[in-house]
Amino acid sequence: MRKKLVIILITLLVLGFVGGIGVLAYKNNQKSIQNTDSNIEDIVFDEEKVNMYLFWGDGCPHCEELMKFLDNIEEEYKDLYNLYKFEVWHNEDNSQLMDQVADKFGKEANGVPFLVIGEESFIGYNEVMNKDIKKAIKEQVKNDFDVYQELNK
Repeated sequence: MRKKLVIILITLLVLGFVGGIGVLAYKNNQKSIQNTDSNIEDIVFDEEKVNMYLFWGDGCPHCEELMKFLDNIEEEYKDLYNLYKFEVWHNEDNSQLMDQVADKFGKEANGVPFLVIGEESFIGYNEVMNKDIKKAIKEQVKNDFDVYQELNK
């Protein structure tokens, strides 16, 4: 009886260990770029990185394409930026923030995605923009302009 109990306990431990590794591997492979929503309190300022602000709509196909692109460049560019995502179709506060940010750039926030990288901004998305987005990340990383800080002056 004691031998069976030991075997059962060892089996449970092994299964728990293997399952735990599987869960960790799954979580480590997940990207944080999609289906997330930032809060104003999440924003930090780092002199070595540019803050990027993405205003997006839940269900917007162009937003999903942009998020996939940003996901694909994350490994290469992650040391250059912090990305904050604000869903605007179902969140009135985020929608108002997008309007304020767009106004700061002298633009009308009439569509999503709306991506801000330092002093650069992009409305809409198609693959032609990929080169310009990468260029903006590289050029704006040492720029001390941050639209959110400007809004709060």
